[in-house]
Amino acid sequence: MIEDSGNTNLHGILVEWWGSHNTRSPALIFNNMVSVLGQGIKEGIDVEGSFQAQVNHNSAYINSDSPWAFALQVNNGSDNQVFNNNLYSGGRAPAISFESGGQIQSDNNNLYTIGDTIATIETFPLQAYTSLGTFTVASGTDSNSISVFPDFFSPLDLHSNQPLIRDMGKAGTGILVDIDGDLRSNPPDLGADEFYQDTTCNVSQVLFAEPITPISARLNWDVVPDAHHYTIRGKRVGTSFWTNINIPSSLITSKDVFGLSYNTTYTWQIRSHCNVDETISSVWSVLDTFTTTCMGTDSVWVNPISNNGAQLNWNPVIGAAAYEIKGKRVGAASWTTLLLPNTQNSKSIFGLQPNTSYNWTIRSWCDTFGIKTSTFSELDTFTTMSMFRNSDSNQQHFDSSPFVQVGQNGIKIKAKGDKIMRIELISPMGRIIGNAQRFSNATYRISTANLPAGIYFLHSKLENFKTEYAVVFIE
Repeated sequence: MIEDSGNTNLHGILVEWWGSHNTRSPALIFNNMVSVLGQGIKEGIDVEGSFQAQVNHNSAYINSDSPWAFALQVNNGSDNQVFNNNLYSGGRAPAISFESGGQIQSDNNNLYTIGDTIATIETFPLQAYTSLGTFTVASGTDSNSISVFPDFFSPLDLHSNQPLIRDMGKAGTGILVDIDGDLRSNPPDLGADEFYQDTTCNVSQVLFAEPITPISARLNWDVVPDAHHYTIRGKRVGTSFWTNINIPSSLITSKDVFGLSYNTTYTWQIRSHCNVDETISSVWSVLDTFTTTCMGTDSVWVNPISNNGAQLNWNPVIGAAAYEIKGKRVGAASWTTLLLPNTQNSKSIFGLQPNTSYNWTIRSWCDTFGIKTSTFSELDTFTTMSMFRNSDSNQQHFDSSPFVQVGQNGIKIKAKGDKIMRIELISPMGRIIGNAQRFSNATYRISTANLPAGIYFLHSKLENFKTEYAVVFIE
């Protein structure tokens, strides 16, 4: 593996004036991974003025934008061979360049660039070719070559995940093993490494990302019973290189990833490894794609409801900074808006009209300014009660006008008749938190000092054991 970086003129491998011209044996350049990074005139592999050089089974990557930079250049000399290479220009530079009339044998290569020029022939002026087909016709070479994205592991690890380069090489080059010492297949793969896959190692079939926030996501997959561990790889859609993440145990089925960009689409996949040293591995799974966004709640409901109030409820959202609620009476033109902290997933509202229908909706804020927000939830409708509801009869234990008066420090209950009642104040969790004291034949009081605002229940029980409930709101 050869790595060079910087902004000066550099060669990953330079072979100059070598071969039968000076009675030396031909240069053999094979099984190299060469990365040359940075701007300027860069050559991953440069063969200058040499004779009968054999440039076979190499993987080269550059990212320069210079038109005089190349993943592979063969210049001057004669009778040189270029077979089975995997060449990638990640900048605007060409993947390959030949000097006109160099008597070059070149075929079964993968030539790929993200720029406009895939190859050049060094005449004056320079001849540039934007497609493999036009270069093949002009050079008389590379009729069996291909142009596909090499899918290297990273700019500095040129092992390839690209299945389209499998078995695409020219046989008979005499190179029987790859850079890792693995035997070459026949026909061989392109580039420095030979891809091996053991089909007995399965891959996850179910992939999804949830939950998703503006800057993070949880990646989920199903377990592979025979796996030892996994590797995840992901990237922003439209970019070339992957970020790999090792998952140390096959029992782990999710991974939280952070540092993502808002409103950006990412893609990811997973592969299984069925032994520790990863010599038995699955293929990569299908791709899953997601977009970072501000998620809204997945469920809303209203409970309990009284004649003049209600409690709005929703499932909390991971990553939310706040919640914005909008509500109005059905048929009304204007909305009332409430902004709540992310610590709440319910809101008690008061001052509603009896036997009246209301609409409400909610959305998440994923920043403190309301710029990154979810869409509003589907409109929910509820109707307030016309009176307190009995549990087992049509008679009201509580007198009408009013049934219950909620004051600053307590609740005053006016009962119907002078029968003795037991009245309890019950929390939403079902716990008795207060008992009414009788002050007259028909008046009871319960202290609410130090109770938080919210919805509570009054439970009454007569001497004849009939019971009923009422809902009260404490602000």
